[in-house]
Amino acid sequence: MHTRVRPPAAAILILIANGCSSKDDAIPDDAGGVDVGSTDEGSEADAASADGASDTAADAGAPGFCTSEKPTVTASGAAFSATTTHYELYAETTEADATELARLLEASSAAFAAWFERPPPAERMKVRYYKDSAAWAAGLTADGIAVPTGSGGYYSPSTKTAYLFAQGNPYYSHVLAVHEATHQFHQLTRATSVTLPVWYAEGHAEYLSRHDWDGQCVRLGVTSLLSWEDLPAKVTTIDVGAIVGGTAVATRPEAWAIFRYLDTGAEKARFKAFRDAFDAGKSPSFADLVAPPASLTAPVLAWLPSAQEPMKPIYTEWIHVGPHAVNVDTPGVFSLAVVKAPTVTHFEGKARVPATGKWSVGVVVSYTDPKNYVGVVHDSDGTVSTFTATGSAVWAKVGTAPKPVGAEVFSVEYAAGRANVTFNGASVSVAAPTPRAGLAANDTAASFHDVIWTP
Repeated sequence: MHTRVRPPAAAILILIANGCSSKDDAIPDDAGGVDVGSTDEGSEADAASADGASDTAADAGAPGFCTSEKPTVTASGAAFSATTTHYELYAETTEADATELARLLEASSAAFAAWFERPPPAERMKVRYYKDSAAWAAGLTADGIAVPTGSGGYYSPSTKTAYLFAQGNPYYSHVLAVHEATHQFHQLTRATSVTLPVWYAEGHAEYLSRHDWDGQCVRLGVTSLLSWEDLPAKVTTIDVGAIVGGTAVATRPEAWAIFRYLDTGAEKARFKAFRDAFDAGKSPSFADLVAPPASLTAPVLAWLPSAQEPMKPIYTEWIHVGPHAVNVDTPGVFSLAVVKAPTVTHFEGKARVPATGKWSVGVVVSYTDPKNYVGVVHDSDGTVSTFTATGSAVWAKVGTAPKPVGAEVFSVEYAAGRANVTFNGASVSVAAPTPRAGLAANDTAASFHDVIWTP
């Protein structure tokens, strides 16, 4: 018997930015999606200065930018200061996390420079990353900035500093950091006004902040394999005419949808011309340069199903890396992430597991809801076991498999209500009463890659 111990249900705040602060002309940003531990199936969808470009992650159209820079990191009270060529980061976290965040920001500076077609500012850009909302509020107050209500991030033109605090999922903490850094780079290098329409300012930041990051190379403006916030699933309807026309204020998901659609679709070149003119303060006509805004509502709604994140984390331990790669860090508990498409005939992938010590990784083969599912995992001792949750949970040994050579290789084939699961060439057959494919891990930190499936 194994009962999952779920993370504390500390609320992740949500904010829909409705405009600029009259005091500071800055845009407050949200702190995440939903409460930790809750679930939401969302919409169904099939999978579908830089040191160099990365091919390890992202949308085909998103260029990669890499960094080999090692930040200078020093202790600063209970926090760390991490300095790179273009950033000065204050971070209330571990030294390792501060170093990682500084490297992500540094790699992103090259991506920003390419996107905005401007070099980074000569002066290092300042980012302050706090341990929680109380520390963040205190930091803003100390700098003379009114604390936005229900926000997790804030860029202030008056101090030229991006402020944010740690979120309930590491990937979303990084998303929020890139979001604020987008506002910062935009304002410092290109925008001629600090008062921008919400759909445009937030669209920029929400679009670019969805990123792939493998520890060395970043790609901005991608569709995540999975994320706890799952922004695309939150767009259920949209009125592009009202939003771009100024008679309605975009939610963050709507701003993301409009911006991503325009930058990745048939209007890309025309939208680029609009952005160039708009950022230069020329007051261009959107209708003349791009299209009549109302004419875009139907195509955006038709496009949305193809823009969904293909997988869903059922619990918070899953961290997006790239289009076919995700990390998991799930000490003490069984955790899973599932393919959104309900019908999958084949599922496969590989996993990098710890070189020493115990580990347990595998697949989900049946899923109804967070309390009713079947997982099949391969343990470091060679045991293959099922983990059957039906309100409570039961372990059962069903076979053995060889230890991985290089990487754990796994696959699932579905037929006649059963799943044939293979680990490193050894197969077991288990019942799959509600077939649904996904990834699973128990009390393990591991990296999954080459994750693909077919309907």
